[in-house]
Amino acid sequence: MVTKRETEDLFYGTNAGNTSHTGFEFNSSIRLNNAESRHSLVLNASYNAIKATFTDFIDDGVDYSSNVLPGIPRHNAWVEVILKIPMGLYFLPQYQFTGSQFLNDANIKEYAGFHLVHLKTGYMHKIKRIKLDVSIGIKNVFDESYAAMILVNAPSFGGNHQVLLSRNAPKLLFLPKNLLLERINY
Repeated sequence: MVTKRETEDLFYGTNAGNTSHTGFEFNSSIRLNNAESRHSLVLNASYNAIKATFTDFIDDGVDYSSNVLPGIPRHNAWVEVILKIPMGLYFLPQYQFTGSQFLNDANIKEYAGFHLVHLKTGYMHKIKRIKLDVSIGIKNVFDESYAAMILVNAPSFGGNHQVLLSRNAPKLLFLPKNLLLERINY
């Protein structure tokens, strides 16, 4: 399905023809320290690569066959390290990468992708079935400019420029508090 826009607020989906999707995905979680250690150090990582192409797609007389599907990043990666120390304290740095992607069916306009770093630290305490988790964190530590949303094949209306990217929220400080009650299994 591809989006066809009649006006700025009127659009619908139409059959795009045939596509091909080939890719690779990897996920891993590794404990980096000795199991007898007083603290826990875990590395979680995921990566995917995809090649998604039109195999048969003609739109308004233009042949887009063999072009890459727009709006799909070619690569994505996520890495985090979780350090838990006695007394319930933890530290969680995270790295996020989203690769380049085309913005239109013609593969003329391309978004380069982005790299983000997030940090979180907190305190977790458990008494019987109740778990308290209080943390503070920063998303987008380096206040990187990136596209929070891609508008594939976005048209222009009323003589205005095309709006293909929706800017992200700036650096964000957050302070969540969670009180969890564990379920009893009978």
